[in-house]
Amino acid sequence: MFVYEKQSTEGVGEKSVINISPFRRARKHFKNIMGGNRKGGRKDIPYDDSDDSIPDDPQAKMQRPLEIGTPTNLEYPPTFGHDEILQSSSFGIPVPCGPVLMDGRRASSNRKKPHRRGIRSKSDMKMPPTNWSVAGTSQWQYPEELMVSDIRELQLLDEFIYKKLMNLSLYNSQRDTICDVVFKKSLKEFHRDLTACLSIAMLKDVVTTQYRYRDLMNNFEQVLQAQVKNVGTNAAFPVTMGVNAFRGFLDEFMKESKEIRRKEKKEERKTESKSTKKERQKKDMLEYLGHKFLTVQFNIPTFCELCSSIIWIMEKGFVCQVCKYTCHKKCCFKSTTSCKGIPTPRANDGSVGNNQVFGFPLESLITDGENVPLVAEKLISAIELHGLYTVGLYRKCGAAAKVKQLKNAVDEEGIENVDLDEYPIHVLTTTLKCFFRELPEPLLTYDLYDDFIQASEIKESVEAIQALYAVTERLPKSNYHLFERLIFHLARVAQHEDSNKMSANGLAIIFVPCLLRTNKKMQAQESLQQVPKQSQCIESIISEQLRKLKATLADISTLNTAQATANDRLIYVRASIKSPKPGESPEEEFVEAAESPSPDNLGLFDARAEELALSAHIECIQKEK
Repeated sequence: MFVYEKQSTEGVGEKSVINISPFRRARKHFKNIMGGNRKGGRKDIPYDDSDDSIPDDPQAKMQRPLEIGTPTNLEYPPTFGHDEILQSSSFGIPVPCGPVLMDGRRASSNRKKPHRRGIRSKSDMKMPPTNWSVAGTSQWQYPEELMVSDIRELQLLDEFIYKKLMNLSLYNSQRDTICDVVFKKSLKEFHRDLTACLSIAMLKDVVTTQYRYRDLMNNFEQVLQAQVKNVGTNAAFPVTMGVNAFRGFLDEFMKESKEIRRKEKKEERKTESKSTKKERQKKDMLEYLGHKFLTVQFNIPTFCELCSSIIWIMEKGFVCQVCKYTCHKKCCFKSTTSCKGIPTPRANDGSVGNNQVFGFPLESLITDGENVPLVAEKLISAIELHGLYTVGLYRKCGAAAKVKQLKNAVDEEGIENVDLDEYPIHVLTTTLKCFFRELPEPLLTYDLYDDFIQASEIKESVEAIQALYAVTERLPKSNYHLFERLIFHLARVAQHEDSNKMSANGLAIIFVPCLLRTNKKMQAQESLQQVPKQSQCIESIISEQLRKLKATLADISTLNTAQATANDRLIYVRASIKSPKPGESPEEEFVEAAESPSPDNLGLFDARAEELALSAHIECIQKEK
């Protein structure tokens, strides 16, 4: 126990002894035996160690500093060193379990010090510690239902990409890095491919292929990688950075296109009558897997035939006008069942067959409203979307097992129910060649074989081209449309010769056995002599189509530049025109400016006239495009 001293009001201490600590008795006994403090030991604080008297000197109490948080009226107990405690244990005296207080120097080391943040090295500051791992993660993809489904959206995307190209060209090209140059070239090449797809869609007045946003992303990535190879730089190009930048463009386009389409539909509903409303419903009809879907607002709860969920009251969904198939809008493109009312191709004997297309006449594969067989159009569109930059396109053959599997799936299930994205690009090209090779009669027909050979023998290139085109115009209607689509596709493949290494000559050699052959019996020597003439015939047609394609794209680029310049001037003119007076329309103000020849009115008259001229000029450019 400790000895406490109570301070009185007069300043005189009043002592009260409770008990002597056993620890203190052991120390006193030890000093009697050893004769005082041990040599070299630590000196104790000087005060009387007797049992019956404790000095009442205030200065004696102040010889040792007070600990932080210790009461001022507490007299400190004696302290012992490590050796003294060991000695006390030899006498069998129990040591109290209270806290042993050290001297001021040792006690200060146990005081709470303010926490100081340590200085980290540069290596520690590079990457903050984290438990997040990229293992097993994948790149974010757009949902399946996000796609370009009609010509208007394709036009809006084409205009949007061109605006981005114009904005990028405004920056100083001298400060462009190699990444900027490659990205601009890739975006320009992507815009050319998009313009070609738009031309095909406008020619048919319908978008036969649904361009999903994830497909557009993959296509741009292929274009970007091809441009990186063409540049030939040793530096590692950040392809991911370019893809992310293009993803930002697509996100921006999604927001703008929704707003534009909403405004256009709002203006159409204001001006349309009942008759035009029915026509608009026919135009808004969506065709997918043979279904002719029309948007319907349901008045009673209806079950979706795909997901079996309820389509609630006042909710809009799709209903097929042929087989009455009902589904949500989001479930439309997830459906795999074709329309029950879709016509099936007929076999040679005229009987209704299954979905077989390989080895059947071309006339039996074309349905009403189509110029090109659906299987050929689907295969060509898939190849153009995913394989224009693939090295050895059409030269390399796909796996025979995969080709057989795809052909069987098309014949049994129909091309509408086959997911072509699951097959490699070389399997698709080999299947397309098999389609043309297995036709009962070649695409260029047996009757015109000799005419094609004679036209290819003309030495003058211009006359030879004219003769070849004159012969192709004599083809049957179905053959002519399919041959025209195929040649345009091969011209697009030859346009990317730097990436896919396929020239017009190479493509002609590959497709000659599939397109042009004779049923006459010839000797082997004569047949070998006609092979170069056959190749020359197809090569001349592909080369001429490639020349037309490049010239058309150049003209469209020139028209786009002129349209952008006219739009900028029109914005400037409209901003400079003063707003009309309250209650007065711009037309009335224009007539008033023309009648009163004041200087201000003359300037307004000129501005209004320029505005009308620019608007008419922009409309002419759009029609010419």
